[in-house]
Amino acid sequence: MDFERVVGVEDDAPQPSQAEAAVVAAVASAAHAHGAYLEDVSFRESGGHRLLQIAVDALENEDAPLDLDAVARISESISAALDAADPIGGEAYELEVSTPGLSRPLTHRHHFERSVGRWLTVKTADGVVEGRLNAVGPSQLEVQGELPAKKGVKPKAAEPQTIPFAEIRRAKINVDMSARDAQTEVEEA
Repeated sequence: MDFERVVGVEDDAPQPSQAEAAVVAAVASAAHAHGAYLEDVSFRESGGHRLLQIAVDALENEDAPLDLDAVARISESISAALDAADPIGGEAYELEVSTPGLSRPLTHRHHFERSVGRWLTVKTADGVVEGRLNAVGPSQLEVQGELPAKKGVKPKAAEPQTIPFAEIRRAKINVDMSARDAQTEVEEA
């Protein structure tokens, strides 16, 4: 699986804190042992206490997301690894382990590869493109939108657009429960 960041590479994304880096070192193998990888690790202050949020995602079977039972097992392993390594130096915190969810920004090649067939919103310097992700190439995406249609008339597919990764400012799955997406779910089943 390719974990290369392809969107926002030029961004001044915040670097992980020392504590976050220590947590990653302590728990990455615990997630990997369950067929998952660490998507994100962050500390938050919430209501006067520290919250350690860890997002995990499936590693081996790209088509199958982690289910609730798998996340619970991973959470137990991560908790045990944190207790053993104590990368936070004895400070109290609440641990929250989850999957990143559909609303996360798509920033890595594997995010896009897992999203083929889904409706995306892609922001570039030239504007916004909405459409179904048809393909992921070595350096670009192919997205196909719809032509505007009169009310009650099924929209027609527009010409596919090729969008280089280098031009993408932000991309995310467009979670839309409209008939368009409901039809796709039926076709995919």
